This record gives sequence, structure tokens and C-alpha cells, in this order.
Amino acid sequence: MSQPETDMPLVLVADDDADIRELVRYRLERSGYEVATAVDGEQAERLALERLPALCVFDVMMPKLDGYELTRRLRAREETRAMPIILLTARACYVRARPMPRASSTMPVRARAAAARENGGRRFESVLLR
Repeated sequence: MSQPETDMPLVLVADDDADIRELVRYRLERSGYEVATAVDGEQAERLALERLPALCVFDVMMPKLDGYELTRRLRAREETRAMPIILLTARACYVRARPMPRASSTMPVRARAAAARENGGRRFESVLLR
């Protein structure tokens, strides 16, 4: 299933909603990235291990394997431990919390806690993949 190497960084997008998946794919490709897509967490895990993308964008709620468990599994493997992962959700469950010094106060509480743990307490920085 391996594809030819390109100079464009690879981003893996996994979402069970075809409209969201295609919108994210379209925007990333227009910005110059190569994009691989998956329709569920199991397919995303296989692609992540085969292709080792520069960035992963996962839906939180997917069939077979949700975004949280997928992230845990990839973090447990040496070859994917440092892979940047963004978790997305269309669910309107944001909680206003007291501002935290290392995470956005508009992130869902569960995601903010996971982000702080995964980032080792460091502040978040923007990363250009090129």
C-alpha cells in the first residue's frame, strides 16, 4: 500500500464523516501537503504505521477505534511516539474553564488534560511542516 515518495509532507486525516474528511483533505492539499485519508480508527492506525506521516488529524469519535485510543496506541510505539497528532471533534461540548498557562481555555477539558500530559508540560508551539 506504500505510495511513491514526494517532497510534500504527508498528513494523515481520519474521520468517519466524509464531508469533514474531504474538507480537511481539500484544505491541506491546497496548502501543499500530501494527504492520506482513513474512514475509521483501525484504518488510520494501519496507515500511520505504514506511511509514518509528518502529522495526523484524527476525529475524536470514530468507529472501531476512537481518536483517544488511537493516540494512546501510537504514543505507545517507539516509531510513532513523537508523531504530532491533532484531535478534532464536531461535538459542541466545550467547557469554559479557568485559563491554564500551558493550554487554551477553550479546549475541551479532557483534550486539554491529555494535551498537557502529552506535551510534557511545555508550551505549545506552531510547527511548519515544510
